[in-house]
Amino acid sequence: MKNDTKIILKFSVKALLVMILTAMSLYNLLHDTKICVKSETIYFSEDANNYDFIININTANIRELQKLNGVGRITAQAIIDYRTENGEFTSIDELTNVKGIGDAKLEKIRDHITV
Repeated sequence: MKNDTKIILKFSVKALLVMILTAMSLYNLLHDTKICVKSETIYFSEDANNYDFIININTANIRELQKLNGVGRITAQAIIDYRTENGEFTSIDELTNVKGIGDAKLEKIRDHITV
């Protein structure tokens, strides 16, 4: 009897996932929205030609960090070095501890980063 319950539960979870993915695909088709998940960077847009993005500063590589406004190779490497030496960022505001990122630069990139 327990095995039958496990099989039904596994089927139910798979069916639920299929329904969710189908609903998301239908929404994207109807609203001309493209969603692309690559690594930890999520690109999204209501306009298929105008992508916005969110970058996880705890997992992003140097190339992904350089997509942020005002973050070049040196600042991106400083973010990675800080993360390596101090562990994962616990808040977005902690970025101001990184050399090359002050309050003004943080405000420019705040809407495009997450932890």
